[in-house]
Formats: sequence, C-alpha cells, structure tokens
Amino acid sequence: MKTPSMRTHNAFNAPSRERGAALLLVLILLVGALALGLATLQAAMVTSRLAGSHGALVQAQARAERAAYYAQANFGTFSWDGAIEIDKDDDAPTWREAIAEPKSQRPPSLCEQSGCLLLPIRIDGDAWIMTLGAVAEEDSAGVIAASAPIFVRVEDVVEGEREYRRAVWQ
Repeated sequence: MKTPSMRTHNAFNAPSRERGAALLLVLILLVGALALGLATLQAAMVTSRLAGSHGALVQAQARAERAAYYAQANFGTFSWDGAIEIDKDDDAPTWREAIAEPKSQRPPSLCEQSGCLLLPIRIDGDAWIMTLGAVAEEDSAGVIAASAPIFVRVEDVVEGEREYRRAVWQ
C-alpha cells in the first residue's frame, strides 16, 4: 500500500508545470542550434565567395601577363601616334577607362571573353604598352575582377660591341 509521501513522479503523471518547463527548455535549445547552423552556413557562403573572387583576380592577372608576353613579342607592330601620355606618378587607366581609349586592342584569340587589353601609352615620353586582364560575367558586360596594369617596353641595349634587345616589365 502506498502512502501519500511515497508518490513516484514520471513523465506521464508529472504536473503540467514541469512538462511546460521541459518543452520551453527544448524549444530554447532548438532555436539556439538553428541559429548556430545558420551562422555556420552564412560563414561558409562568405568564404566561398571570397575564394571565388580571389580565383577571378588570379585569372585576370594571368591574362594581363599573357597580354604582356604578346606585347613584348609584337612590340614593333604598335603605333604610338595619338597614344595617351601619363607621368610616372599618375595612376594608370583602369579597365573601364582603357577600353574607352581608341588605341586599345583586345585580341580575341589571346584571351577568353576578350579578357586581355593592350594599350600603347607614353610614360614621360617613352613608348610603353600597358596590359590589363579581366574576368567578365558570362552573360553580361559586368567585370568580376580586373588585374593590376603591367607595363612593357622593349629597348635596344649596347654593351661594348654587343647589341641586343631587352624587355622591361613594370
């Protein structure tokens, strides 16, 4: 025989207040786990976007270097009549500014998506080729990433009786 002081408590005959507190605790833990999961997902998405942007920037710089090798090999075929003049201390034209220049060239066979640009310029009176690379969005004219400019010049060098041509990159 059970005495009133020997009552047992289990989940089925627990008072409703205790069941409500347990439900509230489980809901709080569930919301916390959901918030942690969403924060982790957002961090992963940001990391993925940063990696994609970095990859596009590396690809744009590789295109600028490909254009620089092309400029070096074909330096004598360019014309500097009407080329823009910049000082060493001036900022180089950006991708958008360089595209607008009438002297700019985008050889389609050199880079995908016409992502290479060559622009004859004069720096303090000397003839240079500025090259840029870019990665564009597939279906639009939007630029995802543009490279830093590379400046190429070929000069004749005489050392004693030896004469040769030297490429200078900056």
